[in-house]
This record gives sequence, structure tokens and C-alpha cells, in this order.
Amino acid sequence: TDESKSNFNTLLTYFVIPRQAPRPSLPVVRGALGRARRGLLRADDRAPGVTPAPRAVRLPPGAFEELAAHAAREAPRECCGVLVGALDGDRVRVEEVRACRNRAATHDLYELDPEDFVAADAAAEARGFAVVGFYHSHPRGPERLSQVDRARAWPAYVYLLIFPEAGSGSGFSAWVQAREGADFTPVLIES
Repeated sequence: TDESKSNFNTLLTYFVIPRQAPRPSLPVVRGALGRARRGLLRADDRAPGVTPAPRAVRLPPGAFEELAAHAAREAPRECCGVLVGALDGDRVRVEEVRACRNRAATHDLYELDPEDFVAADAAAEARGFAVVGFYHSHPRGPERLSQVDRARAWPAYVYLLIFPEAGSGSGFSAWVQAREGADFTPVLIES
């Protein structure tokens, strides 16, 4: 449909065009997705549209191995994907990690394929969940978000990083930005 094509073009603009170029505002992008944070707002939120930043993310069994394997398969390029789940109090409960294709032209950047993102979002909604975060790898480190990662991030979503760790293969860190313009804070990763 024309609406689906418009939504896809909005996603393509957001994921492919760097932040320095004009990009749709978060409400426009979220409106195009139609459900990006559906069901994740707390009843006691003071302002409409305010989503509390999670303090922890709980991954499902086998997720660490799945994420490490995805990062190893894509190296030296960055791998990327989405975290599907729900907000559970002050924690994000991830039910599924979904790999996405990386459309970036360089090995040290990730750009989620918009078709993969739309498919993951639709599958999440069909199961009663939502996209609650994103993951990608830094094959050569570091274990924190890069400047580009921070510039492209959406507030209140969890950003999980996979990075090399001496002696153990892969390390993991998670980050969240409470609101646009705020600093990123680490999020506890639970399994």
C-alpha cells in the first residue's frame, strides 16, 4: 500500500542518512512504525509520551552465545539486530534477539536494513511484544558506544554492544539514554 511504502521510506531515511542531514523527528519515525513503544509506558508516567529508561536488561537463555556467534560470523564487519521484548518494571525483558543485515558501506559502522527492522517489528507485535532495543558489535572494541552510535540512538531503547574480550571471546555492555540530549548510562545485563 501507499502507507506501507511511505513508512518504509521514513525508516530508510532514518537508518541510512547520518544525523547531520535532516532526519524525521522521533515522533514521526515512531508514528511511521506505528507501535515502536506500544505497551511500554508506565501508568505513573507524568507526561504523555515519556518512557522511563530501564536500569537492567534480562536476556533469554542462549542469547549470549547467539549474539557472540553472530558477531563472529560478521567480523570484521559490525553485526547488528534488534531486541524484542517488553518493559517489566525497571527492566527490559528480552524475549528474542533478531539478527538484521548491516547495510553500512564500511566495516566499522552499522545501519540496520529497514526491511529486516520492519519484519522484526511486525513479528514482535504479532507475539504481543515490541522492539525494545538494538544490538551491534565492535569487532575491534571499544566496549562503549561510539560517537556515531550515540548520535543515531533513540532515547529509552537499550543498546547492547558485543566486543572482543581477552581470554573469554566476547564481552557485552548495554547502554541507555533517558531522553534525547542526555548522557548514556550503563544498563545491568542479566541472564
